[in-house]
Amino acid sequence: MSNTVWGGLFFCALSIWLLKHAIKELLNYEPSKRWPSTIGKIEDHENIQLLPGRHRDIFVEYKYEVSNKKYIGAKIALYTLSRKEAKELEEQYSIKPRVNVFYNPRDPSESLLIVGGRKDKPYSDLIMAIIGLLVGILILLGGYFGILIDT
Repeated sequence: MSNTVWGGLFFCALSIWLLKHAIKELLNYEPSKRWPSTIGKIEDHENIQLLPGRHRDIFVEYKYEVSNKKYIGAKIALYTLSRKEAKELEEQYSIKPRVNVFYNPRDPSESLLIVGGRKDKPYSDLIMAIIGLLVGILILLGGYFGILIDT
């Protein structure tokens, strides 16, 4: 098999994983709005820019307690944050380390700091995963039928 076919297979596998993740998150948009909350404490946060001038990611770790059991969470929202949102949250966590933590009543280890979905682009992660899958399929087919040049 050519490198193009292997690349297409890898791209498809990655996109399928992203698609599964996007669908799971999308299905939790509405139910998460009904999750109970507790007070948590930000233990660590970092705003990282992987490429200059590009998207920024905020990584956060927070601790919270439910029914006298302690948990550590790291998930902020069910969707990808914009650069502006990541910067605002990083500033907020620097000033105010106490936060509302929303947790899944069926599995308190599953938690969020922002419930629901993105209001302006609710399907953005799903659309990106589908586009990625289509590109992977095109690469795979192109490699398989020799349409793309294999270097």
